[in-house]
Amino acid sequence: MAFRTFPLKTNAQRSYILLTDVFDWLEPEIVGGKNRKFPAKQLATVFYGSQDPIEDEVAGDKKIFRKRSAFVVTKFLNDHALVAGSTIKMERLAPYTYRFMPG
Repeated sequence: MAFRTFPLKTNAQRSYILLTDVFDWLEPEIVGGKNRKFPAKQLATVFYGSQDPIEDEVAGDKKIFRKRSAFVVTKFLNDHALVAGSTIKMERLAPYTYRFMPG
């Protein structure tokens, strides 16, 4: 299993994790266009900690997973007391399958 660690960059609402530091590591098929009108060719399965996985794609212009939800991303960040600058670990479990964990 491959992984990368990087410092957390997020927004004030803590509804996404900026993927700039790992963008080159992602499969190009999961990267979509600037909005949902330009979907990715393939969805990724994304785990945030031990939560149930979600199916998602990367918004290529923003370099974030498109689904921004307080019930997923914010909950993960809060559950692990992660703040901007905290180390995040992103694991590639299988092709198109990722898990975020505290680093």
